[in-house]
Amino acid sequence: MHIESGQVGTPDNYLVVGALCGYSYGSIENCSNGARVEGSSFIGGLVGRVGPEGVIRNCSNTGFVAAKDSFAGGIAGFSYGSIYNCTNTSDIGYGYLQGGKYIAGRAGQVAKIEGATAEPELRDCRNDGNIFS
Repeated sequence: MHIESGQVGTPDNYLVVGALCGYSYGSIENCSNGARVEGSSFIGGLVGRVGPEGVIRNCSNTGFVAAKDSFAGGIAGFSYGSIYNCTNTSDIGYGYLQGGKYIAGRAGQVAKIEGATAEPELRDCRNDGNIFS
């Protein structure tokens, strides 16, 4: 799937927002986003939150991403899963985002859920965008 442009979410009202989906527990491959993605927390250019078995591979984001409160990333806002070979070239955060937490070009935060069988990974990814927090 390739999203050329548009807007997903608004700065004040939405949690767990991504241009492709809010939550992902499966595999997302060869996708790109150019739409602006905004919300309150867990905001990603592609996915808001990746589950423990989720995988994002060979994807890119060129759309502006901003979270009013926390967890913004060019690819994913928060990830318990794995992200491979992805690129973000857009700016993250800006304007109304003052003192936001966990703002990053690829994933706002990567963490392991207790008892999960898979280790989360962030490998061969790149950020060429600016980060404002």
